[in-house]
Amino acid sequence: MNRKNITKAPKLNDQQHKGWGSLLFAVAMVVVFMFIVAPGLLRITAIKNMAICIEESNIEATAIWWSEVELVSDAEINCRNSILYSPVKPKETKIR
Repeated sequence: MNRKNITKAPKLNDQQHKGWGSLLFAVAMVVVFMFIVAPGLLRITAIKNMAICIEESNIEATAIWWSEVELVSDAEINCRNSILYSPVKPKETKIR
């Protein structure tokens, strides 16, 4: 077997080292927030009471937010269309 045919891993330059370092730092920050900061926030009385109320009421807070996004999007599209494609041009009003 010829040793020259064995491929070696390419060496990383400084820019690639910075990129990987930034990625690892971002992942570490997410983990720290999830397992240290967020649970620590539950020691604050107001947040603790709110969390207890949400759990007792069986509220899925993220589900409510996602369902509202579609409604807002539809309302915005309909408002734009009613202004752009109105049968009569709206009257100009002067604001005092």
